[in-house]
Amino acid sequence: DLHSFPTRRSSDLDLEYVGDLTITAYCCEKYPHICGGGNTASGYPPIPYLTCSVGDTKKIPFGTVLYIEGVGIRVAQDTGAFDGSKIDVAVKTHEEATKWKTGKHKVWIIKGD
Repeated sequence: DLHSFPTRRSSDLDLEYVGDLTITAYCCEKYPHICGGGNTASGYPPIPYLTCSVGDTKKIPFGTVLYIEGVGIRVAQDTGAFDGSKIDVAVKTHEEATKWKTGKHKVWIIKGD
């Protein structure tokens, strides 16, 4: 059950609470528009439902694996024009991104042993 995701060390994972951050969405469609397109700031193409864009790569470096409550697991691969209080998650279509319900979610960094 994702709602009871551990907040302390388990046998395989160490979780670091980042905070309650605003989660928004952008699309991975290949044609140019306001939402996305092209490679991420880390040089890789965005992957829908995996890639996310962070505002502060000193706090959340590229390659960091995150658990976002109510959203799931994402990997920081991009950076956007926003501060460290937001994360932008990649979704498949522009339509899906425009229908995304922006809101605050608890975010943890997942650290493996």
